[in-house]
Amino acid sequence: MLQKKGFHYGWVIFAVCFVTIFIALGLVNSPHGLYMVPVTTSLNMSRMQFSLISTFRYIFSMIFNFLFGYFSTKLGLKRTGILGLLSLTSALLLFSFSYQTVLFYLGGVFWGIGTAFASTAFVSTIITNWFHRHRGLVLGIVMCASGLGGVVSSQMVSHWILTRGWRYSYQISAAVVFICACLVTLTVVETPEKKGLEPIGGKSETQKAARQQVSAVKKLSDALKMPEFYLILLSSFFIGFLNNPIYVSVPAQMSDQGIPVSYSATVMSILFFSVAVSKIILGWVYDHLGYMTTLCLCFMANISGFILLIFVKNIYFYYLFAAVFGFSIPLENLMIPLTVSQVFDGFDFKTFVGIMLAVVFLGMAVGNPLMGLCYDLWGNYQFAFVFCLVISVVVFMIMSSVVRRQQHKRAM
Repeated sequence: MLQKKGFHYGWVIFAVCFVTIFIALGLVNSPHGLYMVPVTTSLNMSRMQFSLISTFRYIFSMIFNFLFGYFSTKLGLKRTGILGLLSLTSALLLFSFSYQTVLFYLGGVFWGIGTAFASTAFVSTIITNWFHRHRGLVLGIVMCASGLGGVVSSQMVSHWILTRGWRYSYQISAAVVFICACLVTLTVVETPEKKGLEPIGGKSETQKAARQQVSAVKKLSDALKMPEFYLILLSSFFIGFLNNPIYVSVPAQMSDQGIPVSYSATVMSILFFSVAVSKIILGWVYDHLGYMTTLCLCFMANISGFILLIFVKNIYFYYLFAAVFGFSIPLENLMIPLTVSQVFDGFDFKTFVGIMLAVVFLGMAVGNPLMGLCYDLWGNYQFAFVFCLVISVVVFMIMSSVVRRQQHKRAM
């Protein structure tokens, strides 16, 4: 008999998903830039070589995001998520014991697989299975854990590096991820039906999702004939280029200017707190003021961030950058699905979101080593910031134009 009243196990799922995102994205991903200076100094590694770790990570995240559906079908959703967390544990351990760049790059491969299997795709599917009512709000709160995790982990990782060294920091992080894998193993149930329950709010529309899946190939072939498809694809690539490679490089730029690492940790904490807050605020803006207003806010934050970095004079510029640029980061995740729903209305949503997110990862993979190359060539990141400022304006104009055109077509 299905449970009707009392505490619903879905809230346990919600809590575990929150912790998983907090650790898989907040602890593993967010503080990566804090390792750049100590690792490159210790191993005599160039910053471009260090940046290539992220390239391997994003390439394999892109590939295995495409393969997530296949693996979750073959292995089961829960086993796929656990495999992802164990892959993240392996990546961190490889980093901690590496003395050669090739082992860091192998760690980047495991990092990419782990992120694809144990973060957004895994958690969003679990939440969709368990929550029908308030699904968007629940998922939004869960995804905020990445920003909150970044706030906390930036301080912890900075302390670990300063007091015990970067190898210890990687090792203790690996232990935390492994504990999270054990938690998922013990608590996560893929669907409420397996516990004799209904989703919170009632049954989900599985038959509709199945019909969409059947028609995905035909709908994709139709989209390939649309110029809008390629314009949004190009925009998605540069969205990846315009965010992650930037904030990963900021701690290194601060170190170059003689700013202590403790201040860098504070800046990153402000940034990730801003990211967490921005997802709630931008969700409210989208619901009440519409897509274009939300897009404008994101790109104004992106453009303003670059201006602050170009003309930075003291630590207060970095604090302001962190607070503002946090509202740009949702371009990578929140705005991609919203853009797909605006431009490809009537097409298979999951197929197009997967494609666009994969291209975002490609942009990150290309952008990180180019930032390192820029520093190796010119000794600073100024040229890269100016280039990205121009690209940001162009991408904003492209996305605005495409969405307005599609809205006009639907209104006719």
